[in-house]
Amino acid sequence: MGKFKFKADKDGGFVLPPEGTFDLQIVEAKPDTSNNGDPQIVVKVEIADGPHEGMAFRQFYTANEERGWALLAMLKATGIDYEMAEGDEGEPSEFEFDPDDLIHAYFRATIVLNRNEEKKKTYINLREEQASTLSDAGEEDEEEDAPADEPPPAEEEKVDEPPAAAAKSSGRRRARPRA
Repeated sequence: MGKFKFKADKDGGFVLPPEGTFDLQIVEAKPDTSNNGDPQIVVKVEIADGPHEGMAFRQFYTANEERGWALLAMLKATGIDYEMAEGDEGEPSEFEFDPDDLIHAYFRATIVLNRNEEKKKTYINLREEQASTLSDAGEEDEEEDAPADEPPPAEEEKVDEPPAAAAKSSGRRRARPRA
């Protein structure tokens, strides 16, 4: 397992990310169970660009009737494939996806900090999830990282063919004259 690192203030306290809209990258995703016994996905996200690049925090996406919309919004924003099956009449729909598909996915969201004075906690919430333009950049990077030992594809030299040969090579049959 890799090392866990986070930004801390001089007293060792967790440094909260700033509020605002950012491109985020998912770096970890694992299935878990909430304190209420509901299935959830714990996702570690990092701010992917700008002066706060690399700042990480966790999001807990609980899959229940109350909070399932947040998980679905994140899946749609990342473009991750999921299957959805309509429930029987009066029953909720079910959806399924592979949490490993989330790793390295990008999305854009607005970070909102909500302070609960009673519990003396600040909660990091994400709103307005949408596709990130960095998703496209990541796909281009993958192409650039192709193994160097593979030769580039050979360019085909175009040669003008006589019309009869061109018709034969196109795979189409020429009509025969009727007698």
